[in-house]
Amino acid sequence: MAVLVALFSLNANAFSGDAVVNGIVYHIVTKAKTATVIEDGVVYNMAFLYYGGVVRIPKTIEYEGVVCDVLLLAIKLSENLLT
Repeated sequence: MAVLVALFSLNANAFSGDAVVNGIVYHIVTKAKTATVIEDGVVYNMAFLYYGGVVRIPKTIEYEGVVCDVLLLAIKLSENLLT
């Protein structure tokens, strides 16, 4: 019984969803300790998301006390930038 309670408490703190960290929107999965940058030009939380200027993407972020690796960038390049 104690093992079951311990496993439940670990899962209770797991988060999987979108969140803003330092002005950048990520899809975060704390159980896997990963974060994916959400591309600009989409609607997020009822607002149009646009990253302007120089955007520095860190290698890791911390969310709710969990350090997550930023593994993937889901940012689409504008067609004007493609050759």
